[in-house]
Amino acid sequence: MIPEQEWLTKARQLAVGMKIRVRHLHEKRENLIIGNLPDRWYSYCHKCHEGGVILKDHVILNNTAPPDIEVTLPPDIKLLAGSEFEIPVARFLSTKNMAIPYLPVLYYSEMRKRVLMRADAKWHGRDLTGRSPMKWLNYESARVVGHTGPLGVIVVEDLFSKYKVEFAMRNTPGFGVVCALGTGCSSPLVTRLAKAPRIFWFLDADDAGDTGFEIARRRMRPFVQHQLRIRPPEGLDPKDMDCASIRSLILGGSDGRA
Repeated sequence: MIPEQEWLTKARQLAVGMKIRVRHLHEKRENLIIGNLPDRWYSYCHKCHEGGVILKDHVILNNTAPPDIEVTLPPDIKLLAGSEFEIPVARFLSTKNMAIPYLPVLYYSEMRKRVLMRADAKWHGRDLTGRSPMKWLNYESARVVGHTGPLGVIVVEDLFSKYKVEFAMRNTPGFGVVCALGTGCSSPLVTRLAKAPRIFWFLDADDAGDTGFEIARRRMRPFVQHQLRIRPPEGLDPKDMDCASIRSLILGGSDGRA
């Protein structure tokens, strides 16, 4: 197989349907064919008798599958690492300010077009197509994910934010991170937070996050005296912030300055 760096850049510069012949490395003749098809870029060298094919991300992740709202666990779960979907999913994650190292072991369902992970022994799936009305599906009736810590608990709305915050705080022990799986303060969430020494509400910086904080703060008041709203920059989720900014904001709040 011809390495990507020897032909893929040229292929991406072509209009869909075009192909060209160029010299391959130090060959004297234009033996290398490079092309751009609707679903893939390709190359083939008539001298080396080798080539390469890269499927386009939108074809791998989106194709013609209908939006997925099926709440049963996909039957075709496969490990993401080492699969043909690893690079497209990594690219998708980067558009959400996420990266594979932030997350637990990832799986993929080609049928449902979701990246899946296990958290608190239950499955969760994130849509990759942008067309599903349900970004996250929480299988097996999951209602809350994560645990408190001796210094306090940081509460976020979604799993990407949970794992991004955990990664940012990995060298600062004592803080637990809990994902509420939304902005609501459900009874399972109340139970999970009831014995926390302090709650840092790190909900999204939007109207839903602000309203959710006020409702949750009132509901948790009989159980936890010290509660702070740790607010990301306007319009952002915790996962949209870089790790240094997340850590600085939380530690500032833990000192009573937030």
